[in-house]
Amino acid sequence: MTSRHTARQQPRLIRCIASLSLILGSLWLASCAPDAPRSSSGAIMDVGAWKDIDPDESQLNIATILGKKIDTYQRRSRDGAILDYLVRFDGRKGTIQVQYSASYYFRTHDSDAIRSRDEFQSRVLQATKASASDITEPVRLFPESLRYSRYGYFTVVKKRPGGRECLIARAGYNIGKVGPRSLQSEGYNAIVSFEYCNTAVSVDEFRKFFDELAVR
Repeated sequence: MTSRHTARQQPRLIRCIASLSLILGSLWLASCAPDAPRSSSGAIMDVGAWKDIDPDESQLNIATILGKKIDTYQRRSRDGAILDYLVRFDGRKGTIQVQYSASYYFRTHDSDAIRSRDEFQSRVLQATKASASDITEPVRLFPESLRYSRYGYFTVVKKRPGGRECLIARAGYNIGKVGPRSLQSEGYNAIVSFEYCNTAVSVDEFRKFFDELAVR
């Protein structure tokens, strides 16, 4: 009686062990995915593939205000709420990355980072591997009175390879419809990262881009 009962229990035990192994395996794979894109909070993001687009397909007016020949214009979707744009221009001397959402405001942490001069300088030093003496003092892109609609900083990194300089900027924008939540939290619905390297660079060359970025 005992041996028959044990024999009946064995398939059930095997199934339970197999199910448990699958669950543990899935959790292990999820925890060992270092290449999975994550947000600033550490959450895994659902990111689509980059796709080449015609500038006229963009929701933003970058092509009409940049004043430089565009080499590539790409777009991808993120978490069903955000569009990422990647633009390379002027013989790939410049790169623009934009995170934009028509109806989503970035986290308070992200907006606070946009308004922090120290955070901007730290990002530049980390990204370029330059020393503090090789970059100019970060300067605000816009007047303080515009902080609800746009805010950001720029700097020039000197002593780059080939004797070049690099203009680097980062800014947050409220473009398109600006809802009451953004005015209360000072949040932004677009984050722009900008870099342009040449023998000589000036923010004035791209002032139209920074001042007139908008939804088409």
